[in-house]
Amino acid sequence: MRTVFLAMLAAGAAADTPTVWPVIEFNTAVTASPEVVADGMQAWGDLPNSAFVLFPPFMVNPDYRAYIVSGVIPAKTKITFRCPANIEEGDVCDFYVFVDHCPPCSLHGGLPGALLSTGWEAGSCAPRYRLSDAGEPHVMAIFRKQVPKGGQAAVVTASAGRLVGFAATPVSVVCSEIATDLVCNQEQFCVFENSVCVSRWCPSRHAAPTTCTVCADSEL
Repeated sequence: MRTVFLAMLAAGAAADTPTVWPVIEFNTAVTASPEVVADGMQAWGDLPNSAFVLFPPFMVNPDYRAYIVSGVIPAKTKITFRCPANIEEGDVCDFYVFVDHCPPCSLHGGLPGALLSTGWEAGSCAPRYRLSDAGEPHVMAIFRKQVPKGGQAAVVTASAGRLVGFAATPVSVVCSEIATDLVCNQEQFCVFENSVCVSRWCPSRHAAPTTCTVCADSEL
């Protein structure tokens, strides 16, 4: 059995948001929230009694869809990220993975190592979350992969994972392929520096670190 998150346009979404969305597919059965939860970060509120703090500002953009796996992702699960072939010419899909990151009690399923070894970028603006109003703030790690139109990427979990989140958008660009400063500086995550267009998709916010005094699994 497999689980597929089809990133289709949600009812009530803004008319100018994309109508073709990326797909995130699991080759095992996982407990998941609805296929499309909401626009942007509002989706994370569907986790019972949870709240995200210090989330990346770009996640409130309705051009992004967020996906929550509220149950367990089994070990050895293959997760495939597919970018549709019928998105706009020149666009690419951005995929994001958010994982609990609080050693030694993280619930990330070995995904950080697997993602980095397959070309995903680690960012410095990951959200933090609480499982209750008075709960301990838990640290997350964020990873991004750009997939060309019609392409796909895949990763396999090393162990069981919980509290893993995903996001995707079909309207991104590859900054390094932009030649002029005018076009570069118009893009959301691109900055023209030293005659080169570079990506600044997840800059550090220099927030004070959060200690891992309580493991998230003890609150579940």
